[in-house]
Amino acid sequence: MAQAQPDRRLNLDWVSVTYRSVLVVVVSVVAVTAAGWMTWSHIQERGSPRTLASREIDAAESLYREATSYGNDPNLVAIRAQARQHLVDARTQFNASRFEEARIKAILSRNNSQKAIDIARSGETTRMEVRFYKIQGTVKVKRAGNLLWEPANLNEPLRVGDAIKTASNGSAQIIYFEGSITTIKPGSLVVISNLSNDPKTRRVRVTESLTVGGVHSSSFGSNAAGSVHEVTTKNAVARAPTASRTDFEVDFDEKKQSTRLAVHEGQAEIVSGDESMVLGPEEGVKVAASGHFSPRETILPAPRTIAPSDQKIILADASGTKPMDLVWSEIPGASEYRLEVARDPLMADLTRELTRKGDTVARLPDLGKGPWFWRVAAIDSAGRRGRYSPVSEFRIAGREAAVSADREPPELMLTDVLQTGNLVIISGQTDSDARLWVDNLKVDVYEDGTFTAVVRLHQDGRNLLEIVAQDPAGNETVARREVYLDVF
Repeated sequence: MAQAQPDRRLNLDWVSVTYRSVLVVVVSVVAVTAAGWMTWSHIQERGSPRTLASREIDAAESLYREATSYGNDPNLVAIRAQARQHLVDARTQFNASRFEEARIKAILSRNNSQKAIDIARSGETTRMEVRFYKIQGTVKVKRAGNLLWEPANLNEPLRVGDAIKTASNGSAQIIYFEGSITTIKPGSLVVISNLSNDPKTRRVRVTESLTVGGVHSSSFGSNAAGSVHEVTTKNAVARAPTASRTDFEVDFDEKKQSTRLAVHEGQAEIVSGDESMVLGPEEGVKVAASGHFSPRETILPAPRTIAPSDQKIILADASGTKPMDLVWSEIPGASEYRLEVARDPLMADLTRELTRKGDTVARLPDLGKGPWFWRVAAIDSAGRRGRYSPVSEFRIAGREAAVSADREPPELMLTDVLQTGNLVIISGQTDSDARLWVDNLKVDVYEDGTFTAVVRLHQDGRNLLEIVAQDPAGNETVARREVYLDVF
């Protein structure tokens, strides 16, 4: 039986339309579109890194003004000076469009101002604020004395006895009153077990109990001598001084009941029973269930992510996807590399996890539009993972970005290229809203469009440095400079 064909005849009806009616419709469409755009922009801006940093700086400034109203008590002067310095640093980072760093500095300023206020009012510090800084995926909190797990909330402070649990797709960062930042890895359970602050010596102590999973903690080194950040497990205590910069990881294997400490910056001590060991940068050790220490390990350094450049915008194919080659530097002593790719900066819910035998490039054929984050670590012949590279971001944009009204590439002018030994200092100017990379490294652009980059040369002889400026529409301007490194 033949299939019925659709009726392709055209029915044309003539309708009389006045110019006034057309004008009303056009104005209405424009108004609705504008309203929709303003609403969308408001929603986007409300939670943007710029907005969050701006709000935190405003709150820090308000609290600092209150702290300075309590006179010049000698006990307050030093604390207020720290609050002021953190606030100055926050403004500087904000002006350089480094909004994450600005927000951290503003939080540290608030903590110091609050400390000064508490001392002025009661003679001692009563508030030791702990807050979530980032939450990704499924993260829950069980308050001290409570039996119920609740979804984590950025706006609610944490206290001693509170437990934080991350699912396999979840991760969180918490920032302590003394400046330490802890990243709780996926599949972990952590309890804030101790917070102390001696108003006389200004020594502070933060202790986290790690039941399962892992944490990565770092400090800025702004605390008094004798201050420490501790992580306890079932069979060990890891302790790092926070009077100097430190960066360390602690992992607890629930099945093997073993603890591993890896130090990336500064130093840390690990104690189990009567045995202890002090580790320096790029060193690690394992503590077995029995409390026995493994020999001291050397940790491989982090590879350098090369391409795509951090925060680069890349146009998708007609299909809406883009094959991407991720490239990183070679690490001597590495037998393979572990590559992680995710949609979130905490790398909580991985979309790709690859191992490359000696290769320093990986092709991902079908990445879709939107932001992507990636990092890579070297693994030695014994299977020990080294330090992960800092998380790098790139964004795949739709083809509509290529046909936008803005097709003019950004300005890029180099005012100075000065070489001193194996370092090159490059200064110049570009558009104030442009992103900039020198030798694939992200460089801050200040509000007036000026920039200064310090680049380390990686090879003897000829080095070709590429400077790339990219505007929000994806237009690029590239400049290249040759420099030579002679080693005698």
